[in-house]
Amino acid sequence: MNILDIIPFGRNNSISTAELAKLLQADQRTVRATISRLRREGYIICSNSDSSLGRTGYFQPISKEELETFVNIETARIRTHKAAIAPARRKLKSLKGGV
Repeated sequence: MNILDIIPFGRNNSISTAELAKLLQADQRTVRATISRLRREGYIICSNSDSSLGRTGYFQPISKEELETFVNIETARIRTHKAAIAPARRKLKSLKGGV
């Protein structure tokens, strides 16, 4: 079974990692790795972890709004991660140049 055939269209129809794993008879780590690979290959697979925006899980977007929301959330997540590692980067830089 092809994972792209299983991932539904529309945020309100999202499918969880656990549901995908069960349908694919795979573990959740494999499901996440497969989705990551498909995204790198250019497939648009959105995810929603905010239940106030509809069901949580993976979906293929059906509107500009769904795609835009996903892009905005992921962009904010990137900024948060970048800020979180900034002190470690500065420390590493000082350690490389300090000894």
